[in-house]
Amino acid sequence: MKAEQSRRESKVFDVLEAAIERPFGNLKGVGELTEALYDFDEIQALVENLCENPAGLRVLIDRASIRPAIEGLDRCAPGTLGAALRERNPNLPLPRMDVGTSKVHAYVVRHLIETAPLWLTVIGADEGDDGRLFLLGFYAAQIQPAGPFLALIAKNLCKVILERPDRVIEHMDTLVRGYLQGKRSQPLFGADWEMLIEKDLREVRARFGIYRGEVELASQLTRQNLASEVEDLSGIDREAFGSVFRELVAKPYGAFGFEAGVKLRDALITPPVMGAFGKQLLSDPEVVERANLRPLPRLGKIDFREFHELPPGSLGRTWGDQMLAKGFPPLDGIEGDDSDFSRYLNHHYNESHDIWHVLTGARTDKPGEIALLGFSAAQLPATPMLTIVARSILKTALQELEAASSHMDAVAAGWLLGRHCRSLVLVDWKPLLDQPVGDLRAHFEIFPGGLEDVDVG
Repeated sequence: MKAEQSRRESKVFDVLEAAIERPFGNLKGVGELTEALYDFDEIQALVENLCENPAGLRVLIDRASIRPAIEGLDRCAPGTLGAALRERNPNLPLPRMDVGTSKVHAYVVRHLIETAPLWLTVIGADEGDDGRLFLLGFYAAQIQPAGPFLALIAKNLCKVILERPDRVIEHMDTLVRGYLQGKRSQPLFGADWEMLIEKDLREVRARFGIYRGEVELASQLTRQNLASEVEDLSGIDREAFGSVFRELVAKPYGAFGFEAGVKLRDALITPPVMGAFGKQLLSDPEVVERANLRPLPRLGKIDFREFHELPPGSLGRTWGDQMLAKGFPPLDGIEGDDSDFSRYLNHHYNESHDIWHVLTGARTDKPGEIALLGFSAAQLPATPMLTIVARSILKTALQELEAASSHMDAVAAGWLLGRHCRSLVLVDWKPLLDQPVGDLRAHFEIFPGGLEDVDVG
């Protein structure tokens, strides 16, 4: 069984690496990833779950292709879904793609490809690259089990890492908001599009629980990058990235290893990429002020037993109790060389990681660790951090598909909290260890209950 899982994962990686080299939105990888991730029984279970009963499944499978209705959009009156679709997509219909080893498998992939422009029109997302990422998030929320969509999300995040490292925040915002809208909307999969295509678009949106504010947000998020050119951030070692990404996915949750971290940094952190990240990081005046301190803040050697002298409920006492309960030894502290800022920042994040756990309320189980990764990616929008998020999403698709919802909820919650609160980057924590956790959450504008107070629907 373990050997079979290993072969399956290897095949998925091969498909993924080929898909990363194709343009955003290329359809070839959709069928390939679906075929690599799902066998017949899993696809059958997926559609039965979506339809809730075998009779509904038969109706869905026997329904004719939506292509004839899309090809006849000229008859649709102004204001209808069909008219909006025609205006947004002058080149419809999309090329047909039949894939899969079963009728059910082929139907699911073909149906989603054919109806994707309808979904985008209803939810208000643009047809460009960001719209596709928004739609993948929407799919992952609405279609369970979501293995192929999680794999495609991981693939697109890898493309962002390699080709658009200056756009981490914009693309992650798009993905998370698409996922949240998918959770809050009524299911679109298997809808009677032939009937809906001639209905008033506002009526269709209301039927699916999608309203004006959500449509405007989707449009704003998926159009925001179209006005500017992608910066030339050449020099990234794509082959080294692919190798270390495979290595990271193979490791247990929560285990990255210093050596893998160094490989990731060497592959991704070129001078132009570091410049783009620094520009983003130092756009916050608070972070600029902290970065100008010399020496840069460090916790130094930490013996968690000494924190018992601090007040109950303080940052240091809470942190120390948690670390002692997990059996952690004293910390040696990080090196004192300030000359390599990217190296310092990596060390500073590592020694602050568990303090961020305390302040955010992130648990140390898998969803908690994944939530803190989402939070960290928002606070430190660097490609190595986004790589760990992509790695966690792909691990879920490959190894723990039943946890897809809880893990995607965790990514979304962490990201939203990280974007909401003030920056925790480069904070000098040592003078704050005796402060109450509640007071520090208020100071950094973290919700009183931390992640528990983040609404992901």
